[in-house]
Amino acid sequence: MTPRVAVIGATFGAHYARALRTPSAPAELACIVGAGGRRSAALAADMDVPLRSIEEIGEVDAAVVAVRSALVGGAGDEITRQLLGRGIAVLQELPIHSRDVAESLREARRHGVGFAVNPFYPHLAPVRAFITRTAALQQHSTVHRVLARTCTQTLHATLFVLAQALQGPPPRSAEVFPGRTGHLVRMDWAGSEVDLLIASRLDPDDPDNLAQPLMAYTVSAEDGELQLDHPHASCRWLPRPHVCEGWPLHPDAPSSVVLPPTKEPTIGAALTELWPEAIARALERVLGTPTLPDQRTLAVLRLWESISAELPAPAPARALAPVDRTADLAAIR
Repeated sequence: MTPRVAVIGATFGAHYARALRTPSAPAELACIVGAGGRRSAALAADMDVPLRSIEEIGEVDAAVVAVRSALVGGAGDEITRQLLGRGIAVLQELPIHSRDVAESLREARRHGVGFAVNPFYPHLAPVRAFITRTAALQQHSTVHRVLARTCTQTLHATLFVLAQALQGPPPRSAEVFPGRTGHLVRMDWAGSEVDLLIASRLDPDDPDNLAQPLMAYTVSAEDGELQLDHPHASCRWLPRPHVCEGWPLHPDAPSSVVLPPTKEPTIGAALTELWPEAIARALERVLGTPTLPDQRTLAVLRLWESISAELPAPAPARALAPVDRTADLAAIR
């Protein structure tokens, strides 16, 4: 029998709902759960499923909690524990405080159901390829330094990618150098120097915009550099040129190589193709055999909390529609 999943939340939750309506979805969308607001009602109508309250969810195998956690003034943690207490497995969207994750973890254990938190971006196929390639690179070449660029909105997810890509435990602390609209964070990750550049601008009336860069990485190793420019991008390998007596040892070697897949998706294709597949992978953690967050998950969250505690509030800004500069920049020779 196909598992049935309830989706709580109609903002980011809409991506889960749409993913569950694709032919390859690992479960069936059972209902949208909301407080009766316009957005929830519209999403339920668009998905052709009932709109329910928490109490009316009924028989489902799992639930996605995609509403704000207590950390940012929401009811996500309370809803999660209520569902776990009813024997319903839960996939909860980050960010969540490690303290609340630990409490929900105890509730899941008491009732023998699955519980997972979802940083989302590590499940995207291009990010998974970067993680796998970084891990493979470390088997053959010494990694000296990692540069990651991100923003305050996706800092937690950026750290989860690093935790999957790099060897050794996450550091317990970091040096934080605050700026006005961006910050530098420096840390030692089991012997590899990691620098984070964090953009920090926020429109209070439109918090989902101005999240740029989402995440980008450069892994500097003995044999070259591995790059990922954004979570929907192809990886790029830059071999290190070796000079002997003033001339490259391999002059015909490429300066850089785009690794497969070499064609990058449009923004729309990323949302309709890459995102549903990533959501399916995340849901598999709570469907079937119960799984629970491990100590590495809690360690990453604590690192994120320690960094965030030293950062000032994001610089206020207005999220105006950007002008497409592609043609102007491409015309420059």
